[in-house]
Amino acid sequence: MTVFVSYARCDNDMAVLQDIEDLLSRQPKRILKMLTVRARRHFDALYSPLVDPYIDDLHHRRYGTDRHEAVAAALLSATSLLAVQSAMYGKTFWTAKEFNYASNQGMKIFILAFDKTTIDLCAPEEASSFGIQVEPHAPELV
Repeated sequence: MTVFVSYARCDNDMAVLQDIEDLLSRQPKRILKMLTVRARRHFDALYSPLVDPYIDDLHHRRYGTDRHEAVAAALLSATSLLAVQSAMYGKTFWTAKEFNYASNQGMKIFILAFDKTTIDLCAPEEASSFGIQVEPHAPELV
């Protein structure tokens, strides 16, 4: 199982991304404290010994050298998406594309809040509150 971490690169430096990787890989108790009530019942989609986070800037070489193909391959194999809320999230080409793909595939979508202290479940109809316009039948990933 893969959690695809979707984020705006311009708003998240390597230290933030490494903290998110550490959270998803090794801190189940911290995740539980961060989850909202409605997200809590989906805890296993974010953390289990079988969950492997994919964070583009940290892991793209796993899938080859072409970055766009790596992102597409990781998203195709993902079972859930964690969107890292930020000023530019949903406004960049790739974050909108990733979110739309996950939404159209029926993946569980979680939102890591601006302050990085809360994780909530996001229904597609709530996407606009995060600056995302969900497009039914969004175009291909690559």
